[in-house]
Amino acid sequence: MRDQLEHSIQDIKAGFLRMLSINLEQLTLVHKGLITKNFHHLSEHAKKLDLEVDQLEHDLETMCLTAIALHQPVAGDLRFIVLVLKSLTDAERIGDYAVHVATDLEQVAGTITSGFYSDIQPLVTKLNEMMETLAYAFAEKSLRSVKDLQEMDLEVDAFYEQLQRSTLTRIMEDLRMTSSALKLTRLARSFERLGDHMVNISERIYYWITGKAFDKALSQNH
Repeated sequence: MRDQLEHSIQDIKAGFLRMLSINLEQLTLVHKGLITKNFHHLSEHAKKLDLEVDQLEHDLETMCLTAIALHQPVAGDLRFIVLVLKSLTDAERIGDYAVHVATDLEQVAGTITSGFYSDIQPLVTKLNEMMETLAYAFAEKSLRSVKDLQEMDLEVDAFYEQLQRSTLTRIMEDLRMTSSALKLTRLARSFERLGDHMVNISERIYYWITGKAFDKALSQNH
């Protein structure tokens, strides 16, 4: 019975890691598009990856519920399965947001200046780093990585606020840029929400490892 549960847990872990790796691949596509200014077929590629994310969400939900029903896991095993089960929606939403920003970038391509792209690149770079850190935290049960990810999210928030200010400045300097600036703001908001979903998963990883709810105030003081 224990061997069967362990086998199920390993399958679930591999599947969720695959889900996170696809999320990272989607973000990497967007990042490369921003660097090269080439958004041709970007949304098509992101959507194709998102289909795999959606399928994994369905498969992993079934695997988690089956493992609970058949093996009645307790303690750390149960926390792990609940972590994955509750985090599936967050990973799926990360994929959705990646598709949204890929589509938006295709639509604004050629209508905004290089300065706008430069404004948003630090945000996307940091999100890629967050996604890598999240996957490592999950794979290696790393509390250090969970804390690092919280700090990275604060940087993402700061980048987002800075971008809001710079966008307002650009509009004031040239009202003709209003439409493009508003589109960029929507893009930035989608990126910021991506970071929030990663944080949600990281806090569940903390609970899986420690058996305690994540305390943001305590984390920021240590």
